[in-house]
Amino acid sequence: MAGNRRTYVGIDVSKGWGDVAVRPTGECWRFNQDQEGIRDLVTRLVALEPALVAMEATGGYERALTAALGNEGVPTTVLNPRHVRDFARSQGKLAKTDRLDAGMIAHFGEVSDVGAQPPKSPESLELDALVSRRRQLAGMKTSEQNRLENANPVVRKSIGGSLTCSTRPWIR
Repeated sequence: MAGNRRTYVGIDVSKGWGDVAVRPTGECWRFNQDQEGIRDLVTRLVALEPALVAMEATGGYERALTAALGNEGVPTTVLNPRHVRDFARSQGKLAKTDRLDAGMIAHFGEVSDVGAQPPKSPESLELDALVSRRRQLAGMKTSEQNRLENANPVVRKSIGGSLTCSTRPWIR
């Protein structure tokens, strides 16, 4: 995909939907964050041939969209939300709505030196998910161990049970 060197897309992704902003046209729309909505959005963005589609990392809600765009060869990047927020402040933009956020993400993608990230393979996505899950379980184990020290005797039994269940080699 050659890409339209003048078109940048920002997407503010959330659990149920996402807001899209296109620069420089100012076009905005909302899509449903489900298989059909993502498929329709990808079709629309493929036709647009943007130089870059940018979105913030949103705790995993961006993953399906990123994968779908990568599969179609659409140049895509996932941004650190703090960088976008700092950029918005530097522009004097303090208001926060999904539509404004999408516009700011598109603007950040346009003026920053971030490039498209190569799409991840299915194996890489699985490994990321497993590493993330291991990190979650290890954190839960540490929290339970910390609670155990000062827990009421009635609660200690419950905590002990959850710690017994979590003493698997992949959590240590």
